[in-house]
Amino acid sequence: MPKDEFISAVRCEGTQNRPTYLFDVTLGMDIAGYTTNELFVNGLDGEKSARSLLALQRYVGTDAVNGSVVWIDTRELGNKVEYPSHGIMYTTKNVLSDDPDLIYRKKKFNVSRESIDQVILSHRIVRESTDAALVQHIPSPISVAASMRGFEQFLMDTMSEPDYVDDLLRFTSRVDWHVAEAVMDEVLPDMCLISGAYDNIDVIGTDMFEKLSFPTMEGLIKRIRRYDTNVCFHPHGKISDSGTAQRAIRNLKLDCLYYGEYNDPEVLRKKFPKFSLMGGLDTFTTIALGDVRRVIDDTKAHLDSTSKIENMIFTCSCSVDRGLSHEKIKTMIDTVKGYRS
Repeated sequence: MPKDEFISAVRCEGTQNRPTYLFDVTLGMDIAGYTTNELFVNGLDGEKSARSLLALQRYVGTDAVNGSVVWIDTRELGNKVEYPSHGIMYTTKNVLSDDPDLIYRKKKFNVSRESIDQVILSHRIVRESTDAALVQHIPSPISVAASMRGFEQFLMDTMSEPDYVDDLLRFTSRVDWHVAEAVMDEVLPDMCLISGAYDNIDVIGTDMFEKLSFPTMEGLIKRIRRYDTNVCFHPHGKISDSGTAQRAIRNLKLDCLYYGEYNDPEVLRKKFPKFSLMGGLDTFTTIALGDVRRVIDDTKAHLDSTSKIENMIFTCSCSVDRGLSHEKIKTMIDTVKGYRS
């Protein structure tokens, strides 16, 4: 499918097809034959990042692809991170866990230009190597804050140190934009996907979602809107049951809403008539735990239930990481492409 049709679906301009996308973080490394630490031995290797993402995109044939496997190597923020050979990278020490006042003493973290250049290189190679739409992943300011402070401590801070949380989110918003702007200045993506792994109403609650998530998201989206690109938000949690979350999200200037598991797409279409919707199979229960037959059946069931919903983009409920069966992922995408309602 030409990327113009993917963009048309994102912009709610209508398309006869059902575009597909995968939020690929590390699964492409399995296809490309890279170990995780190969990509990060001296910081992110932009070329191998791109080759990894392109390997999976070409294998399964999605209509859009990420520009980099990570937003930035979070060791640049001061975190300690492990990169297991054939596993998923994980943080072993959050930079602000023992020293929360660091943000006051250090006005701007030194995210090196060399590191950002590798992210840019990855986006550029992907852009030049495929006709698929290019997606730039940007974590939400809350997600960056949780990465730096530790999520449990961040949640405690929201109750005991609200002023500190406000300062921290102002800071992470600046760091977020520092990287995002540098990428967009060099390689303009077709869509920016803001992932809110910790903007989860099932965890932080609807009131906190409206108080903390919405203002930081609104500021980030206003900055992105200076560029000629589209904006998609991927919050976590069951938003189809929450009027408070729906109201906050509806006020964001989005093009697309990427919903996760347990949400009802028919409800979301009624609540967000001006947004395109992106969603699909539960990454964990169907892809990780299900067999091939279940993947086919669940894909068809989802397509049947959403066949009358316009401007839908098919994907997994969340990111796809190495260790998942790429054969089942391909089966899912092939089923979408061969589907007839």
